[in-house]
Amino acid sequence: MKKVLILTLMLLVAIPTMAQEDKKASKKAAKEAKKMQREREEAQMAAILDTAILNQKFALEADYLANSLGERATVEEKLNFIGIDEDDGAYMFASGGEVGYTRATMTIDGIVSGFSATKNKKRGSYIIKFRIATQTGTSITVQIISSNIGDATATIRENNEIILKMSGRLVPLSRSVSYKGRSAF
Repeated sequence: MKKVLILTLMLLVAIPTMAQEDKKASKKAAKEAKKMQREREEAQMAAILDTAILNQKFALEADYLANSLGERATVEEKLNFIGIDEDDGAYMFASGGEVGYTRATMTIDGIVSGFSATKNKKRGSYIIKFRIATQTGTSITVQIISSNIGDATATIRENNEIILKMSGRLVPLSRSVSYKGRSAF
């Protein structure tokens, strides 16, 4: 009788530990599968962004705008963007008034010049610089620092003064959700 009782207790202890090992193994396998999927998606996004940057067809859609003093505002990405399509460019900072930008709510079109994109081969990130000149004679200079998956920050200058900083996502123009209204001029 004692042998049966001891054998039953051993089985009751062994079965849950075996089940825990199976759970750990399945969790580890699921975690590895998620990691590999994320790496594949990042590689695909990096290739798409490379093409968009080299073809000069992309938009930076802002999640945040900030002024030169560091005051930040959360903004709608559809209405706060900088986009270029080869030689044409447009920008709109609809929520710029929250951080002191005075020409908010206008879509401003212009011509892109001085485009340069430098890629960090090790990280896959980019430093992109260009100028958008409008018909009224004003121009902005933009410097974008982008990660390989599209997270980006930009510094916008007018007359060598920082007027805005923006943080958001760099996306190919074909995938942009930006709303480009009528031109101001």
